[in-house]
Amino acid sequence: MTACRYLWQTVLIFCFQETIFHFRTSPTEGLSPSAIPSLRAQYGYNEFSVAASEPLFIKFAKTIYETPLILLLCGSAVVSAVMGNIDDAISITIAVLIVLTVGFVQEQRSEKSLEALNKLVPHHCHLLRDGRQLHLLANELVPGDIVTFATGDRVPADVRMLTAVDLEVDESSLTGETDARIKGVEPCPRGAPMAERSSVAHMGTLVKNGEGLSSRFVGHTRTDT
Repeated sequence: MTACRYLWQTVLIFCFQETIFHFRTSPTEGLSPSAIPSLRAQYGYNEFSVAASEPLFIKFAKTIYETPLILLLCGSAVVSAVMGNIDDAISITIAVLIVLTVGFVQEQRSEKSLEALNKLVPHHCHLLRDGRQLHLLANELVPGDIVTFATGDRVPADVRMLTAVDLEVDESSLTGETDARIKGVEPCPRGAPMAERSSVAHMGTLVKNGEGLSSRFVGHTRTDT
C-alpha cells in the first residue's frame, strides 16, 4: 500500500481532533512556514501527474505484448492456421481484436477523463498559514494546509472537512451523480466508497452551497477511487 493510499484510508476514520493532531496543524493558525519545505519534499505539488502522450499505435501495441492472455490467444490462432484450422484461427483472431479494441477505447476514455478533471482544478485557493489568510496557487498546497471555500468555489485539493455550514458539493465530475452531496465533519467508515465519503471533498468538485474549513491530506498522482 502506497503512502498516499494509506493516508486516504487513515484520514477517513479520523475525527476532527485526530486530523489536526496527525498533520500537526491548527484550525486557527494553519501550518508553520518552516514545515512547508519538508512536506513539499515528501508529498510533492498538489497536482495530477499526467504522463506524456504516446502515439496511438504504440499504445495499441502495448495492449498486445503486455497481456500474456492476448499473446497466448495470438499463438493459438497462428497454430490453428498452420494446422489448417482456418475457421478456428479466424474466430480466435476476431475475439482478440474485439478484446483489444474494447480495452484500448476504455483506456483512452480514462486518459481523457483525467485531462478533463485536471482542467477543473482551480488555479488559486484561500488558505490559512501562520495565522494569516493567504491567496496562493492551488498547486502550492501541502498536507495539513487549512483551506477555506464557499459557494461557487472549486475544491483545490482532496480535503478532510473540519467545519461545514450547510455545505453541499457537486461531485458529478467524479461519480456521475447529479445531486449535490451534503458534507459534514463526522468520520467515514474505513474503505467507504467515494459517494459515501461525507467528510471528504475531492479535488476539482464544485461547492454548490454553504462554506467549509478543511485540511488537505494527500498527494496526487491520480484520482483515488
